[in-house]
Amino acid sequence: GAGIAMSLAVLVTLLAISLSVIHNAMPIALLAVTGGYLSPVFLSTGQNAPWSLFSYVVLLNFVALGAGYFRRWRILDLFCFSGTALLYIAWFERYYSFPEQAAPALTFTTLFYVMFLTAPVLYSLVRGIPEGVQSLTLIIGNSLFWLFCYYQVLFEEYREALGLVALLQALLVFFIYLLWMRRVKDPTPTAQSLLVISLSLLTLVTPLWFHFYAVPLSWAVEGTVLLWLSFRFRSEL
Repeated sequence: GAGIAMSLAVLVTLLAISLSVIHNAMPIALLAVTGGYLSPVFLSTGQNAPWSLFSYVVLLNFVALGAGYFRRWRILDLFCFSGTALLYIAWFERYYSFPEQAAPALTFTTLFYVMFLTAPVLYSLVRGIPEGVQSLTLIIGNSLFWLFCYYQVLFEEYREALGLVALLQALLVFFIYLLWMRRVKDPTPTAQSLLVISLSLLTLVTPLWFHFYAVPLSWAVEGTVLLWLSFRFRSEL
């Protein structure tokens, strides 16, 4: 049966990830995570069950990202992001309908966004050590992909709500940027990317909340404030 088969598949995945951490063998972790993401596909009953599906993916990501944190496997983080994004796209294209499926779509989009925003910077924030290009790639890809997912769900019916989401994202990313500068104390490309993403999201809020002449006027005010801040903090960026 699908239930017993799924339980056994989860057990095998957990065992393989544990072995990968014990033996410091990332290929075993990649193989385990691949099986973990394929299990819902192979054992699907054809029914739409987003809460069960994505709750399983959340748990799988917690375990895999935990292993990636412990061993500093940033490639594993990217692999988890790719698998999660592919499963979400497959579900969205086949089952999503508004407004019935809006709640699970928004809930898990938010969870996955926060999860993959935190994963590439958590080690640096805890240890005060800069990250590499893999973390930078994940930060940028995560912000672009999940913002697009929010756009697909909210733009047509709840445009102002999408603006609020972008504002909250901007504040969250800026908060992480401040933590980074406090802990790492180094304006690395990762830190600069966090700042650029935050300011870009803030700029995006304007056309979502305002119309016509209010948009360029708001951007003019924002540009003036940013120019003043650049002199205040001596930041060319």
